[in-house]
Amino acid sequence: MVNLCLRQILMDRRSLADYTAGRRVGFEDIKRRLLLEERSFNPSIPDHIYIAARDAIFQKNDIKDLCSLLTKGITALADTYLRIDGNRVAVRGKHFSEWQKLLTICSPLLLIAAHLWKNSSGLVIDNDPSDYMRTIVAPNVKYTALLPPDFSKLREICQQFGGFNDLHIHLNGSTETDLVWQDALNNVHRFKKECHSTFKNPLAKEQNEQEGIFRDADELEALLDTARILRYYLANSIYDPNLEYPCSDSICTLYRANILRDEHPLKAANGFNFPNDATFISLEYECLMYVCIMKQLETKQNTMMAQAFHHYLLILGAINRFLVHQIHQNGFRQFQKITCNDFRNISEKEYEQRFFQLAGNDPLMPYFRILEGRFAPKDTPQKIHRHIQKIRKGWNNFIDKSDNNQAELRLISHFIKKKESYTESIYHEELRNELWRNAEALLSLWQDDIWNKCPCNSGDESADSNYRLHKLVGIDAAASEFDAPPEVFAPVFRMMRRKLGKDKCHFTFHAGEDFFHVISGIRAIYEAMIFFNMEKGDRIGHATALGIDYLLWEQRVGTKGIWIKKGELLDNLIFLRFLYKKNWKIVPCGINEKIKRLLKEIYPQAESILNDAETAWLNRYRNPLILHYNNFQDASLERTFDKQEWNDYQINKPNWNVRIMMEDYYLQQYHKKNYDQLTFLESDYFHPDWINSLQQMVRKEIRRRHIVIETLPTSNVRISIYRNHSEHHLKRWRREKLNVVVGSDDAGIFATNIYNEYAHIYTMTNKKAVLKLNRIANNSAFK
Repeated sequence: MVNLCLRQILMDRRSLADYTAGRRVGFEDIKRRLLLEERSFNPSIPDHIYIAARDAIFQKNDIKDLCSLLTKGITALADTYLRIDGNRVAVRGKHFSEWQKLLTICSPLLLIAAHLWKNSSGLVIDNDPSDYMRTIVAPNVKYTALLPPDFSKLREICQQFGGFNDLHIHLNGSTETDLVWQDALNNVHRFKKECHSTFKNPLAKEQNEQEGIFRDADELEALLDTARILRYYLANSIYDPNLEYPCSDSICTLYRANILRDEHPLKAANGFNFPNDATFISLEYECLMYVCIMKQLETKQNTMMAQAFHHYLLILGAINRFLVHQIHQNGFRQFQKITCNDFRNISEKEYEQRFFQLAGNDPLMPYFRILEGRFAPKDTPQKIHRHIQKIRKGWNNFIDKSDNNQAELRLISHFIKKKESYTESIYHEELRNELWRNAEALLSLWQDDIWNKCPCNSGDESADSNYRLHKLVGIDAAASEFDAPPEVFAPVFRMMRRKLGKDKCHFTFHAGEDFFHVISGIRAIYEAMIFFNMEKGDRIGHATALGIDYLLWEQRVGTKGIWIKKGELLDNLIFLRFLYKKNWKIVPCGINEKIKRLLKEIYPQAESILNDAETAWLNRYRNPLILHYNNFQDASLERTFDKQEWNDYQINKPNWNVRIMMEDYYLQQYHKKNYDQLTFLESDYFHPDWINSLQQMVRKEIRRRHIVIETLPTSNVRISIYRNHSEHHLKRWRREKLNVVVGSDDAGIFATNIYNEYAHIYTMTNKKAVLKLNRIANNSAFK
């Protein structure tokens, strides 16, 4: 990596703290701190390697002070990854994987501006800035700063298909950093108000302390207010280098009074004279501001402007930490911290901007053809209807303005996995009740006559367009697998399919994404298939546990062992025994004895009969309340299951020993006392061959059922133990001829889009693989 240390230019928390406290930041301070930030990425590398890398690039680019660092330094960083062809900037294909890592710590908009400043012809300030915006800036940042790589063959494929199909994207969490940044500065007070609850959320609070930038909403607001004032100063000092630096309360108050809410200050800055009918967005103004600042710093050596720009960029870098999944944030729980911080709330009130962002900047080559957008259902039909109508409004505005008539939006409603409460009497009782309410609300809308008559569902163009809803095509469940297993969702999934039929209600389910042990992840995937009775065309999201190399996982998480719940270990052993018996009619040596020992500890009231333990596990798809009522009418007031499920249980009621295990498992007090007790699992407890065999068996079952797997490369790399895209398991799946489709997951959090996800796949495989994957996506999209 030739840009060690330099790439940390927005990550310098020490200098940001000094600026915030009003202390002077010297150039030598910055050099030292770039080294320290880089070292935190990988402390195993000795200092002299980092120092040599930093000094070499500083010498090569004649970086001697803050002005040159913010011009020559940023440009050197940008030029490593970017190239310009005509008026369009693209990422150099050979550096695309490293570029993806860089986006976690550096704004792409800043790097684009640096590359444009160095390589675009024409003097920005002396000539017409509107013309420069239209011809140079807009083609590269009109809607998104997430650039594509320069793969001509990939571009041809995208144009051939009219865009790629993104079959796993969450509509919330899709807005990228540079857009959120503008929304935050355009209305700081509203941003603070939206984020106020963030600091009460335990996960968000933990992220805040982990990153160590600000303590509460007031400090966040103060930091953003400083950035807003600095942005005003920077925009206006481009033409007025003698403008007073905002270092006093009186100057800050004056600048604050001149700032127009919801508008970038460059638009009204003296000297630019943009026409009144200019339709540029804040992202474009911001890019132009960066270009102009760099030109000023190079020609005028304005040290005050350099200090202001540095301070401003450090605040941007701080906010980026809370918006993009960082390289050091391994595991789903780290990802979940970002989803809990509400920083995207303002930007994601409406949907139009998101669709433009996801489509890219080139109207001749939209990135997507079909979006299967996921949203969380509400607890009443009216709330769900209003939510879908907001999505519809944004989509229709996007279609009308982009003239992209081929694009389709299909909606998947995803239920949310939530942690159980130990105050409940029944395991996950509150979540089961909430799921049932949400499912009934969703069903009442889905089965409504108006819904069935709407144009996008029935093809009836005479239907009233005022009632037109975008097509709901399936259901999903998302969030942390550590919070709720597939069994909790089984009654709702099975009920909805009975009501709607498999042609109308398709299933997909997040499973095997993150796990205490690989077997736990494999089991979650298998449970989703059998508990929901998945059929041909249904899908599993992520399924990382089916592709990950067990020895690599063991090496990355630590080779000595892990702590795991006793109940989870028992379930994994039962699952292993079940699959071995089913597929090979044998059980690995010692498994039966291990199961019996744990059965006595976890279910002391039941007899330790192995087949009964297996039957109890296989019956977990049933609603636990079924065990506690003598007839269907008794359960009518608090029922979270339907008559068909009740009848099925009565016909196939298990024996008393199985029921004891089931009842103990469902009782929260037993869960807490027995199942949830932690035990240390030595690394050699499971033989690697057992895990490999389980993966093969479940993949075989997936092929038998014709189930499709949704793979999300960047999301998998960030959340799992992978260090780069080349380690991803997609090639292994392709060799086994699994049906796989591609998605971008939370596009903003992972700084990606569906085009760039296919670009990563292109670097891992080849053109033939990309063509096949998109053909599978065309056939597998829910209709």
